[in-house]
Amino acid sequence: MRALVIFLSVLPALAPILASPSVARAEIQPDWYSSLVSDRGLEIDADVRLFTLFAALNSLGYDDGPLARKDPIPRPALSAARLLVRTRAPVPPALAARFQAFFDAHPAPLRAYVAFVTSLGAPPEFAPGSPPAEAASLKGFEALLAEYYRTTGVAAAHAELLPQYRTAIAGSLTSMDAAFASADRLLASARGEQPAPPVIALDLLAAPGSGYGLRQGGGTLISVGPGPSGDRPDVERAIELYAQVRAGAMIEERAAAVRGLPDLLAKVRRAHLAAGDLAPGEYLSSCFSFALAASAIPEERAAELDRADANGCWISRDLEKVLSETASSPSASPLDALLTEGLSALDLRRVGPGPDQAEGR
Repeated sequence: MRALVIFLSVLPALAPILASPSVARAEIQPDWYSSLVSDRGLEIDADVRLFTLFAALNSLGYDDGPLARKDPIPRPALSAARLLVRTRAPVPPALAARFQAFFDAHPAPLRAYVAFVTSLGAPPEFAPGSPPAEAASLKGFEALLAEYYRTTGVAAAHAELLPQYRTAIAGSLTSMDAAFASADRLLASARGEQPAPPVIALDLLAAPGSGYGLRQGGGTLISVGPGPSGDRPDVERAIELYAQVRAGAMIEERAAAVRGLPDLLAKVRRAHLAAGDLAPGEYLSSCFSFALAASAIPEERAAELDRADANGCWISRDLEKVLSETASSPSASPLDALLTEGLSALDLRRVGPGPDQAEGR
């Protein structure tokens, strides 16, 4: 149903394209599988609002991601989808200047723009919605997005890429659903809260491994980029984001109870690793998200904990151990155990990088 609503909203903008003999029929046919829902209610979709935002950003210079070449000047390794939107839907110069002026006046993190755009209605109007507080100052951006959608080939580019989105969504629904089911078991509280299944918005125009976890009403929206292969959603990153939405605030509140956390964070900063830029509570929450993903996806456990180490989250292995040990108990909540006892029992004063973190182990 959600896919049908989105398609019907796009249809008026595609009318002139339907009449053009220069556009292949495969680019304009409806794709009824751009949104799939699992038996548990987990939804994965190709959100056309996010597609429009990131199509514009790619045209405006969004080059985040791995490099194909570093010297003599960097060249980003852009996916075929990102190259396509740059070719088919470039932002016209005059409109590009207005986008840049808006960004200059509203230098908010990209996360805020994602939150704002996903609060809007469907194209071509992008009717204003109720954005979260972090994005409320971006009012007016919807007009630029609507003009970009109406005056460029972004609708045709979206239609052309829908088969790729469909393949990615259909190919990952089962594994994504299993990972989130496991995550929900680990995050379950003794209070018995049962949150609604999240909506996963696949964004093939974003940098690999990128993503944003957002609360929307009583639910969760996870916007996630592709994984290393470039043609599937990054399941591990999606679980990390889900962990932060569901439990991040509770984890951050316990930061003061963790012995040695400031000293450990100082070590991470001296190592010039990404996690060193975080505040203590944010660092603890970030490390927890790696741990939860490692526990929720056992086949990726080693790789996920290696990613945590490389990021500077050297305590993720200890946190994952607490989660795994408690997960086997039918009467205990892994999250509750971590919050009530696990964090306060940690002593991070001798923790360092690598699998054998503590000196003398």
